[in-house]
Amino acid sequence: SIATGRVYPAARIFHDRLNLVSPLVCLNGALVMDVANDKPLLDKPLDIDKLKEMVKILKREDRYFHVYSRS
Repeated sequence: SIATGRVYPAARIFHDRLNLVSPLVCLNGALVMDVANDKPLLDKPLDIDKLKEMVKILKREDRYFHVYSRS
């Protein structure tokens, strides 16, 4: 199995190249995919209100951040 901070499509490339059949852990554990069926086993997005607060703090502290969204 691979665990990574990458998004699923990017991580899937490495998973496939290694010919793995195990689940793929993406987005620092927020998404675990059953690659064989291309379906999530676990999908745990951040709460939108908590995310907004985090973004506010990061901007105030002039910190770099990256947010992935399905939309």
